[in-house]
Amino acid sequence: MRLWLAQVGSAFGSRITRTALPAIAILTLAASPSEVTAMSVLGLIPGAIIGIAAGAMIDRARKRRVMVAADLARAFLVLLVPVAALMSLLSMPLLYAVSFLVGAATSLFQLANSAYVPVLVGRDHLIEANSKLGATDSAAEITGPAAAGILIEWLTAPVTMVIDACTYLWSALMLGRIRVREAPGGATESPAHDDVPISGMWAGVGIALRHPLLRPLLLAEIPRAAYVGALISLYMYYVLETLSLSPGMAGIIIGFGGVGALFGAMIANSLPRLFGFGPAIILTALVGEAAALLIPLSAEGLTVPLLIAHQLIGDAFLMAHLVLVMSLRQAVAPRQALARVNGAFAAMQGLMLPVAAVCVGFLAEAVGVTVTMWIATGIGMLAPVILATRGMMGLQRLS
Repeated sequence: MRLWLAQVGSAFGSRITRTALPAIAILTLAASPSEVTAMSVLGLIPGAIIGIAAGAMIDRARKRRVMVAADLARAFLVLLVPVAALMSLLSMPLLYAVSFLVGAATSLFQLANSAYVPVLVGRDHLIEANSKLGATDSAAEITGPAAAGILIEWLTAPVTMVIDACTYLWSALMLGRIRVREAPGGATESPAHDDVPISGMWAGVGIALRHPLLRPLLLAEIPRAAYVGALISLYMYYVLETLSLSPGMAGIIIGFGGVGALFGAMIANSLPRLFGFGPAIILTALVGEAAALLIPLSAEGLTVPLLIAHQLIGDAFLMAHLVLVMSLRQAVAPRQALARVNGAFAAMQGLMLPVAAVCVGFLAEAVGVTVTMWIATGIGMLAPVILATRGMMGLQRLS
């Protein structure tokens, strides 16, 4: 319960930060679109860096302490913004630094959290725990940006950042009240290289590639992350320019994705009982990726209904898929190397997202945005094909 209460603070705090920082840059510093984009990208880059560099450290450390430290760091960093505004020292370089460092602390928190959940709940309750944490994250995605917008309008963006800092302090407080004893990680796969960041990442990759269940999960991350990178890069341009929808309608459509994700987190616990654990992972990936075909199909007619259907169906099944995949990773990866295994997945995603985003930009100029969306969704469909191994098909239960 205390971990969940901490997650509430952390999840909402992340959304407030993501909304308030660009608002401060635009409203207070009159930042250009390129400056705002650069700030957002700087917040994403640490995901790959932390996945590469921090896995071995987290495996050796007590995860709860890492999470508390990450929360306190985020609280301090976001408080720098209103303090700088009060002293007339606010600048884009400061916001760039805050965005990057908050992104790094958030990635560190998430990596430690994924390794800490099995310590608290045990193998038998992983799906239930991850479903509830996923539901909290979905609820924060639905309401967090809207709440941040209201707070910015009522209290100004700098004051909103003070409230943002309080959410991180709340998370640290709840984590600090957890009394479960946690032993630090034990022996590692490659102790001679354990202190070298890149070898720690490669240790996680090696463990995943040697495991019959983790290997398809890691390989499937390549086309899945490539599709997500394409979507991040092109979706808004496709909706606003190709389909000629208004920004308000685009926001409403995207909001349905949070509703779908919340539903997906709620049903994730039931799917393994209906289909078996491995088949449920394959099925959720298949339906979630197939729903993306509705995006380019919307150019042919029924535009808004098809885009809403994609948000509801796609986000529901992909959230359920993420819950099941995380539970499987936590259950079968060696406990003493779990952070490195999860770090390998985070690094794979962090590297593929920007590569795909850049590639689809050139592809869209060459063949058009709609054709590029068909190609991207087709690449995403490779993920369930990679997952459909004999071992995954035969996996009925976690325990």
